[in-house]
Amino acid sequence: MDYDLELPKEFEGMELLQTLISPVKPDMAIMVFGENYSNRTEQPTVRIYLISIEEDKWDFEGELQAFVFLNFESAQRFVDDLPDMSAIDLLLLLNGHRASYFNKKIMQ
Repeated sequence: MDYDLELPKEFEGMELLQTLISPVKPDMAIMVFGENYSNRTEQPTVRIYLISIEEDKWDFEGELQAFVFLNFESAQRFVDDLPDMSAIDLLLLLNGHRASYFNKKIMQ
């Protein structure tokens, strides 16, 4: 089933990288955006937003977290690995620690 989602103006200049719908609660999802997200820039930012569906329309609930990376390759690895990341690794990253799972170079 498709739903409409209108991006607020604050998302101008950001790139939508992923939308991950909760397998447990299909009316909730996260959207992953890249800001300053290019292999030609330094310190790209990955922003994660919570969205929900109400009355057949997706609504933005707010930003959950923003991660700033040293380079584009690290940001790209994080985005690629995010759907398979364990809860423990995500909690560690949220608290400034490097990832301990299979891709140990994510925050380098």
